[in-house]
Parts: sequence; structure tokens; C-alpha cells
Amino acid sequence: MADYRRCYVPGGSFFFTVVTERRAAILGNDPARDLLRAAFRDCRQRWPFRVDALVMLPDHLHAIWTLPPDDADYSRHPGLIEKHFTQCAARASDQALEFADATGSILANSSFNRCSTCHRS
Repeated sequence: MADYRRCYVPGGSFFFTVVTERRAAILGNDPARDLLRAAFRDCRQRWPFRVDALVMLPDHLHAIWTLPPDDADYSRHPGLIEKHFTQCAARASDQALEFADATGSILANSSFNRCSTCHRS
């Protein structure tokens, strides 16, 4: 079993990669980008953070962001973004946001895999 260590640094800058479920290329279209922007806006209204850099590719994204000086819980932010994006994608009618698994059921990006690294200022 993996032994993960989380680095909780108030006001820290964090690099992370988010990969779509089964690397489905669902982030490469306008509706998906709009949903992701809305998810970031929603999360930043509830839990402020600064986006220092963001690179989005069809099946994953890389980001660097900095938390406020009184916030060390970096894992909460991507979780809220993932939740918002997944729920909105599940409700969206655009087929570009959906893909079928081997059984034929439609999944709307049901989960992300995250990797993160902390950078201290």
C-alpha cells in the first residue's frame, strides 16, 4: 500500500497534474473548456487561490497555483474543481464530453487522478 505524504504549507505554491478518466480526450473542445472555467470560478469564489500557470491538453492539464497565507489545504481546491466539472459534464448534453466504456455505459469524466508537488517561496 502506498504511503503518501502531503505537504501542507500555508500560502504555498503547488504544481499538479490532473488526468481525465482513462485519458479520455474530453478537454479539447469549447464546451469542456467552458465547464472547466466555470469550475475554477466556482472554486475560487469559495476558496480563493491564485492561478500562476495553467496548461490544458485534451486528456490532462498541468497547473501551478498559490494559496492565500492562511490556507494550507491545497487538496481541497482541485477536489472542488473536479466535482463541479464532473457534475456539470454529467448534465451536459454535448456528446464530446462523454465517452462509452466497454459495457456501453456513458461516463462523464467520473474521476481525475492527481499528482501534486509543493514549492515553497
